[in-house]
Amino acid sequence: MSVIHEEKLLIENVRRGDKHSYEVLFHKYFSELSLLSYRIVRNKVVAEEIVQDFFVKCWIKREDLWISTSFKAYSYRSVYNLSLNFIRDNKKFTSLENVGAAFVDESEMGDDYSSDNTRLQAAIESLPPQCRRIFTLICVEGLSYAEIA
Repeated sequence: MSVIHEEKLLIENVRRGDKHSYEVLFHKYFSELSLLSYRIVRNKVVAEEIVQDFFVKCWIKREDLWISTSFKAYSYRSVYNLSLNFIRDNKKFTSLENVGAAFVDESEMGDDYSSDNTRLQAAIESLPPQCRRIFTLICVEGLSYAEIA
């Protein structure tokens, strides 16, 4: 049985309320998702809390859990976004380098992600230094225009 087929069965069982299938997914992905989050937030406890929150949300919304890609791709994207949200909300993010290095295997995320991410990084790098700095302050560190001025 393929991994994706196995995951689809597990997800279907989770949607029906099967705790064992949920635990299988949790134990299978918790460590790698925690590592992904840690590479962004640089705090082990926070990273593990982010991953736990992701899995809690999956369980709470299990009946509405429709995943068109693999669970791995879905969970990586979700944890990645939750980690970035944490950084944004806590205004501790100081470098774009960690964002690009966060994914262990971008091929799991699909070609669209890789090409979009590459184009975004190239566009940011092509900005003049002062514009790049302002972009970073606004979009990454979450400062307002008034705070930057």
